[in-house]
Amino acid sequence: MLEDFRLFTIQQRRVETGNYHGLLPREDVNELLKKDGDFLIRKSEETFGEEQIYILSVRVAGNKRHYAFCVKQQLIAVDFRLKAHKTIREFIDAYLSNGDSISTEAKVFLKKKIGREKWELAHSTVVTQGTDLGRGTFGVVRRGSFKESPNGQSVQVAIKVVSQRSSKEQIKEFMNEARIMRQFNHRNVIKFHGVALGQEPLMIVMELATNGSLTDYSKKTTRSPGSKLYMCYGAAAGLEHIHSRDIIYCGIAAAFSHKTC
Repeated sequence: MLEDFRLFTIQQRRVETGNYHGLLPREDVNELLKKDGDFLIRKSEETFGEEQIYILSVRVAGNKRHYAFCVKQQLIAVDFRLKAHKTIREFIDAYLSNGDSISTEAKVFLKKKIGREKWELAHSTVVTQGTDLGRGTFGVVRRGSFKESPNGQSVQVAIKVVSQRSSKEQIKEFMNEARIMRQFNHRNVIKFHGVALGQEPLMIVMELATNGSLTDYSKKTTRSPGSKLYMCYGAAAGLEHIHSRDIIYCGIAAAFSHKTC
């Protein structure tokens, strides 16, 4: 009988293998595993009240397969008919070195670790501050800071923080939003820095619109007709960029537009 899945929670710091992607959903896994033998480690998608387990996702014969790491007598394996190991790192290193199949039921070989994408952020690079900018379906939006590189300067950002009581369906919606946002790259569309998935709470990190919504900005300032026309042009350019990605934005309103230029 398989024992103590919670061992992985205790050993989380020992999971870091260079290709650990946290709570990355299957939809995103499919984009990252491009060749047979490509693989990564992730955590099962969150369902409140359920224990999470670690998953080995690997491409095999053009398809993606997902194997749960299990624990028996404090050893780790995906198939206990084969040799088990003390840690996930040891498991990965062993199968990369010996070239054996990880399963007795199919020929499944590990060839290449797939590391995190630029948009997969480490929680250590994101700091939330006390100020709440708003609330939504998934949780709260807070002001914070983000450091893009270890030696770089921190920038002020807006951070959408998922409630730890979010359902699996809500997290899927949250990740779908992040998937859509990372398609955009335009000066008139709020910049998407990335999403932090390695641990809870999950976070989407975005550009901070320091002047607030267009509604608030227009109430606080007096602008010439030409300046207002330029702002309308910017909003239209941003929408055109979104539509060029075959995405329709259904919340077009000054209250949801932000002064970023």
